[in-house]
Amino acid sequence: MKLPALLFLGSLIVACSSSEEPSSPPPVPCNKDPWQCPAGQTCWPKDTAGTFACLNSAVGVAKGDECANMVGSPTCGDGLACFQAVGEAKGKCVPFCDTAKTGRGCGAGEACTTVTLAGTSSSFMVCIGKTTPPADAGTDALASDGAAEAAGDAAGD
Repeated sequence: MKLPALLFLGSLIVACSSSEEPSSPPPVPCNKDPWQCPAGQTCWPKDTAGTFACLNSAVGVAKGDECANMVGSPTCGDGLACFQAVGEAKGKCVPFCDTAKTGRGCGAGEACTTVTLAGTSSSFMVCIGKTTPPADAGTDALASDGAAEAAGDAAGD
């Protein structure tokens, strides 16, 4: 009786052994590699949890055009994301970028910046235009009562 029990136990061990084949790594989400999206699509948030997917892009919407962050419904064209700064009513379509990969940088006057989707931990990199402060029109040492300003205006007339 011991021999059949041992044979049965041996067959269970063989049946439960795991395969030695390596498993493939999980796919990289498009917010980490937006260039995987085919023509006619862009990487866009598909749900409020911050999951991104390649979705059909908005036709005729280009870099710099206004956009709205709508879950599951892209409002920018191919290869573009909608960047809407905190406090702004509308966003702007901006290109994706990646500082670690050649040929995926930004244009002149732009910086490749990591941004986070509001309410999530999902991040992605986009080209944001650099802003420079306006030129100084005077010095802070002048009187604050407006007399110096009025004198400057009168001299210019």
